[in-house]
Amino acid sequence: MLAEDVSSGIMPVISAYRESNEFKIIVEGEKESIKLALALLASISRDASDKLSWEEVISESIREISYEMVYHGRATFELIWVDQDKLIGRISSFPSVYLAKIHGFYLQLVPKPDRVLYENRRIILLPEKDVWSIDLPKALGGPKGQKKIVRRMQKHGSVCPDFLIDDMRVENNRIHFDNELYWRTRDIEQWRITRRWGWHHRDCNIKDRTEIFLFYRIITFKWALALLREKIINEINKLLKRIEIDVAITLEGLPSSTQVIGIRKRMMNGDIDFLEASRLTDIR
Repeated sequence: MLAEDVSSGIMPVISAYRESNEFKIIVEGEKESIKLALALLASISRDASDKLSWEEVISESIREISYEMVYHGRATFELIWVDQDKLIGRISSFPSVYLAKIHGFYLQLVPKPDRVLYENRRIILLPEKDVWSIDLPKALGGPKGQKKIVRRMQKHGSVCPDFLIDDMRVENNRIHFDNELYWRTRDIEQWRITRRWGWHHRDCNIKDRTEIFLFYRIITFKWALALLREKIINEINKLLKRIEIDVAITLEGLPSSTQVIGIRKRMMNGDIDFLEASRLTDIR
């Protein structure tokens, strides 16, 4: 759920964009260059509809990139060229698992079940120029830290322990098993695992936690979203420069990660309450 919540919350909904006098997506460049840049970003989105506005194209590409970064620790894309390597045609995502960078190439081991899709090849080599890779910011744990978070969440994410599931299959009810205690312990562990993100697990109940703990987590999660959003926009602009498309994209009217940290500090010092902190960091 973390990846889904990051993806859905990292950008304002498009209706909020159209109604806001503050939030703006600014695209600078020549008309043809902008058209090419937007076509490339549209190829990232899972929604390939031609009905997407240019604001939606940029927003959806940021959402897709953020999802991959959270789920895998980094987002990796293949740059598919046309016109003898002079013009890029589209950008296609691929898993970053079993991937290594060696002497100017990206080497990927193909899992055995997938080899039939790649002419039974065990290894795929891609030149470095054909790969675009974006790592999760170090402040959020980087790729290695995020992979550890995902593994631990999967380990501690079950509705009930495996031995209880096995017992239910054979109709052996453990009348002394305390489900409430298990769920509470599981939730505490998941909150601990995601403390760097500040993720509140879609749970704003103050049972077993204080209000200030919950408020701190909510504002911290907004900081994480702002940090990730800044990273992605910066990497998109670096890619466009790298492939010689003279276009720059900027977002205005959204709180920066530095501003969110300052707002959180004011809240913790008692200078503002949570409602004001939430209002100042809201992007909806």
